[in-house]
Amino acid sequence: MQNHNSFRISTFEFSLTFVSLNLGSIILFLPRGLAKELETPDGWISLLINGVIMLLLITLYTRLQQNFPEKNLLEFMRTGWMGKWITPVFSIIFIVHNLIIIALVTRILVITTNNFLLENTPAEVIAAVFLLTVAYSVSKGVQGVFHINLMLFPIVLFVLVVLFLMTSADFDFHELTPILSEGFSPILKGALNTSHPFVGGIYFFFMLMTYLRKEDLRPLPINLVSLIIPLTYITIIVLCYGVLGFEINKFTTFPLMEVVKSIEILEGVLGRFDPVFLTVWIIALFTTTSLSTLITVLIINNEFFKSSKKKQTWLMPILIFIVFNITFNPNNLSEVEQYSRDLLVSLGFILTSIAIGYGYLTVCFKNKKSTTDS
Repeated sequence: MQNHNSFRISTFEFSLTFVSLNLGSIILFLPRGLAKELETPDGWISLLINGVIMLLLITLYTRLQQNFPEKNLLEFMRTGWMGKWITPVFSIIFIVHNLIIIALVTRILVITTNNFLLENTPAEVIAAVFLLTVAYSVSKGVQGVFHINLMLFPIVLFVLVVLFLMTSADFDFHELTPILSEGFSPILKGALNTSHPFVGGIYFFFMLMTYLRKEDLRPLPINLVSLIIPLTYITIIVLCYGVLGFEINKFTTFPLMEVVKSIEILEGVLGRFDPVFLTVWIIALFTTTSLSTLITVLIINNEFFKSSKKKQTWLMPILIFIVFNITFNPNNLSEVEQYSRDLLVSLGFILTSIAIGYGYLTVCFKNKKSTTDS
């Protein structure tokens, strides 16, 4: 695995990679989930709230990271009060959180691929090929995974922009009204249930911000690029409601796919847009999964094998085996969504709260100690 003392990345590259982590699995069925949850077309307000919270968390964590530049969070936590005990517990929660993300993303990939692309291919084969590809990517180390993500992300973003432009003509603004018809209560509930990419997604910073130079640890440029995340989610919600109709979204498994199916590119030449979109969407899932797997490997090596000079060649096969078995625990998409709400949202809040809360306590502890010593 790449030594974090020898590789550096720019703020822009870091921010784009963070965006690529969070534009993945839920975009296909998010409009349905919010429509059923809120019973009003105000889902975009829930996402707007989450976007503001995400920017605040990025600012808080970036300012925290300024206290330990070119180190990862685990290294800093070990120096804090009871850090020797708290850090391993935090690391285990972190690993479990990431393994669940990888497994659920893989399950969504399998379900969608079976429905739209490879109907007769066994689900186990699709999952195995996908996870082996991810494992190969992660074997190239931090630099390899960053560069792969930076190469693939513009393709994903370009296809999303094409989708937004080609469907705008069929958009009906009246499907987004009335606004706030049920008040703020359902909006806040919807914000909570869809919070993981915005709150839980901050885990990307914990291990990978160490590859930023000290002078690049500035929240504003990261926030400006990260705005792509809430803007993309909001645009997808608004697009699906405006093109399909709000009520139809409640009963459509993959609303965004129905929007995509209505598009034809160069009629008679390239035909329908959905195979192109699905292929690019799989690329987005690959970037999410490869980054989550990389971070998991970094945590395990950093926390449990830091003193070992040997490369843990057995680690990746074991991780892939565990993920493969977790992947088929949810039997259908409804169970995947339930796992996401019940597990990922909670774990995301726990991780982010511990990281930022304990991190700032450690800074205060160190400052107080320095004052006392002087």
